[in-house]
Amino acid sequence: MRPGEGVKVYNSHNRKELDNLMVAHHFDAIVFFAYNLDNSNDVNMEFEHLQDILSTAKKYDVKMFFYVRSNESESLDEASVLEARTRNIVDNACEDLCAAFQKSSDIKMRILRLPYLYSTEFAENKISFLMKAAIQGHEIVFRANPENEIDAICDEDLGSFIMRVLDDPMDDDVRTINLSGGNHMTYGQLGELYSTIIKGLRISWITSDEKAFFTYQEDGSVEEDFGWRPFHRLSNDMLDIYDATIEEVQDDEKRQKEESVEKKKSIISSLKFPIDIAFVMGVAEILTRIAPDRSYFSNWDIRLIAVLLLGMIDGTITRYVVVEGE
Repeated sequence: MRPGEGVKVYNSHNRKELDNLMVAHHFDAIVFFAYNLDNSNDVNMEFEHLQDILSTAKKYDVKMFFYVRSNESESLDEASVLEARTRNIVDNACEDLCAAFQKSSDIKMRILRLPYLYSTEFAENKISFLMKAAIQGHEIVFRANPENEIDAICDEDLGSFIMRVLDDPMDDDVRTINLSGGNHMTYGQLGELYSTIIKGLRISWITSDEKAFFTYQEDGSVEEDFGWRPFHRLSNDMLDIYDATIEEVQDDEKRQKEESVEKKKSIISSLKFPIDIAFVMGVAEILTRIAPDRSYFSNWDIRLIAVLLLGMIDGTITRYVVVEGE
């Protein structure tokens, strides 16, 4: 599922813009992606934004609403257990909000709990985030034990599943689905996938008695109810993820070099005029001192000539106040 005919991406929080979008397109379904799916731990305002979207869906008679969240309870970076618990509280509150809205509307609610969401094209996901860190020579950190189970799903497989549900919506008013990406493995095996591509990669494990890692879950009825199974395998997609991430890293480096060059040009440009002033006024001062001894300078106001020259440098129109000495 990609942006295109029948699919519009909306990432603003402007209520008026959303109303205009709904009036223009008359959508049958809305998919709301939780904030932690794109490697973000920022949960501020997510509940309020979801509430706004649900109110709009109810107002414009949307038939189906998807709330897509992660099954994980922490970030693959060094997020604290407290942040993980906060994330879970927000996710659960959002699920409850969806269920509450369904009771006062005819909207069919589909709550999708995903494993790690990755893409072979876009870098805003945690699998690619770790790949970028590895490419840049950083250590990658898992807050888990190597034997803990995980899963991952490709964005294309998620899109195909959502389209399948839309084609065959079933009668459930609210349904929660633990969606598997077909990549059931351990953290240790995930680390090996990175190490196979990035030689000499350093991996560390932050273990804890707290269950602050992704918990593998799978809804065994998905294939039976929807006739769907994932196509992508992370082990096969890692090279594509590497290529896409390398391209992003190179683009970042190119952009940083361009910004550095522009910054240097700006500094040089800012120094050019003061240097011009110092040079011209220095020459003017020398000529002023020797002018009394040279008859061809006797009728010239050398300082005034210097000021006029400075006013014409680089097309700059500058006003100067000339103070004649005694």
